[in-house]
Amino acid sequence: MQLCIMVPKFSRMQGFIGPVTWLILAEIFPSRLRGLGMGLSVFFLWITNSIIGLSTTFFIFVVLGAGGILFVKKHMPETKGRTLEELEHYFRTYDDKDLFYYLRIWWTQCLSYGGY
Repeated sequence: MQLCIMVPKFSRMQGFIGPVTWLILAEIFPSRLRGLGMGLSVFFLWITNSIIGLSTTFFIFVVLGAGGILFVKKHMPETKGRTLEELEHYFRTYDDKDLFYYLRIWWTQCLSYGGY
């Protein structure tokens, strides 16, 4: 459901509002002051974005990103220097009941019920 809300929002932002901002900034200054005007406008635009970006939402994103890194470090095996056959053997014989064990059980139950 949230994906249905976020995709139009971001497509509107990236496809309409974002480019219009830069177009207006490029058009409102006369040629002789365009460099200075664009420089000052972009400076204040980035300062404003930085102030807004340091809100709680940004820190939630940082915490989720750090959690993702820790999850990958803990639960994902190192694949560097291994062949695909070695990786397949590793995943087929992996016996530790960690998070992936429970995810596989959940997924097979979802498939057997025909949905989530």
